[in-house]
Amino acid sequence: MERNEMDETKMNVKDVMQTLNITSKKDFDLVINYLASVLQSKNLGRESEKKDVLKFTDNRKPPSEREKNLYNINALGIHYDFIYNIWRSQLYPSLKAIDSPLASKLYDRFTDGAVFLSNIKKTAEKQLLPGEEARID
Repeated sequence: MERNEMDETKMNVKDVMQTLNITSKKDFDLVINYLASVLQSKNLGRESEKKDVLKFTDNRKPPSEREKNLYNINALGIHYDFIYNIWRSQLYPSLKAIDSPLASKLYDRFTDGAVFLSNIKKTAEKQLLPGEEARID
């Protein structure tokens, strides 16, 4: 905690103590010292957590091509699912209602695309080494 924050905190505590009618300087110092020690221990804990996070990220290897590929395949799958759901619920019924030849042609393409994407994803997952995961950073 910075010096200004500590001074402001002391002033706030002082106001509360005056409101509660705690007027003894000894009691005031006791409360301030206690709060300072609690706040300091919290800040030390946060610093320790930050160091642990940095330690973890500093030691982590960059992603392999396998991890990047699976990440990108997963992203493609999310987009494809969105497009496919719109196709199935809105576009296909509309095209079929007007007897468009596109309805059956696109239906086959979307269905085949889903199968191909699923196979590519399974293959990419099998290529990961132990401890690897889909990631780009």
